[in-house]
Amino acid sequence: MAKGTNQKLKLIYLMKIMLEKTDDKHGLSLAEIITELERYEVTAERKSLLDMMQKPVR
Repeated sequence: MAKGTNQKLKLIYLMKIMLEKTDDKHGLSLAEIITELERYEVTAERKSLLDMMQKPVR
């Protein structure tokens, strides 16, 4: 399933991006999130990000 060496870190990088670049008044679009992930050499598709963000936390 992982396509690159950093794919397993995608969720951690996503958390880092959200903590550093968003707050209650400032969000990011999916395109911006994908661009930010690319800086960590992580590829992501819009649908996979939506699926990941909609999963319930257990």
